Amino acid sequence: MIKNSVNPMLSPKPVTSLIDAFFNRGIHEFIGGDFYFHQPAVNIAELEDRFQIDLAAPGLVKSDFQLKVEDKHLIVSAEKQNSSEPTENEKFSRREFNYSRFTRSFQLPEAADQDQISAQYINGVLKITLPKKEAAIAKGPRTIEIV
Repeated sequence: MIKNSVNPMLSPKPVTSLIDAFFNRGIHEFIGGDFYFHQPAVNIAELEDRFQIDLAAPGLVKSDFQLKVEDKHLIVSAEKQNSSEPTENEKFSRREFNYSRFTRSFQLPEAADQDQISAQYINGVLKITLPKKEAAIAKGPRTIEIV
């Protein structure tokens, strides 16, 4: 059994969090807030009859997304006009809830039926379903009758 020991140099925090803690300010202050880039988190699962991609994108609406299949890739993008620009009296000390545009690309497996891909946006999560082709779905054992 491997035990997880606490080593501050091997912290599970992302590099940006370590830089933020070290300098006591966000990395976006060094490179400029306009260039601070967020990618939504993604979960990908293979089930018996389909592949499921769940993409966390809170604060968007269905019409902000564009999905397309191109060269055996599923391309997911979204763009939202940032309605919460700081006013002249407002200065953010930290701004992480800000992505106005992103693009993610996923290589489609051969078993996926590209013509049957569907998507739903529910509670801040874009749920993309890629059904498997009928030939790719594992079938249970069967008895073959000898005639």
